Amino acid sequence: MGHVWLQLTDRESHQAELIIKHAGALFAALFLLIVYRCPVAYFLHVPCPGCGVTRAYKAALALHFKEAFRYHPLFPVVLPAVMYVAHRNVLVKRLSDKTEVMLFSGILAAFVVMYGIRIRHGEVAFLVA
Repeated sequence: MGHVWLQLTDRESHQAELIIKHAGALFAALFLLIVYRCPVAYFLHVPCPGCGVTRAYKAALALHFKEAFRYHPLFPVVLPAVMYVAHRNVLVKRLSDKTEVMLFSGILAAFVVMYGIRIRHGEVAFLVA
């Protein structure tokens, strides 16, 4: 007969899951803020639609908002979207599935359109270097 070393209630299990997710997100954020290299740009030598978001947040944290918007004009959308996705299962009120699909499709479309505009105007090239 096996021994149960640790038995968690559903609530404790959920809290442990949230702690692990937050620790992973914090590690990823710190890594990106320190290294701040887009993996797509680093490995493929082409910018992705999100190139510049990390540097935009780094500039915004230093209160250099003009520079932040220069790095990526859509950076203010990223953190709320990520936080919503990370916490949507624990929110008392959340968006309907249809609204979520429409909202995140709109965000994705905005990133693709902005990517096209930035490529067309040569504004992304400096992000890859």
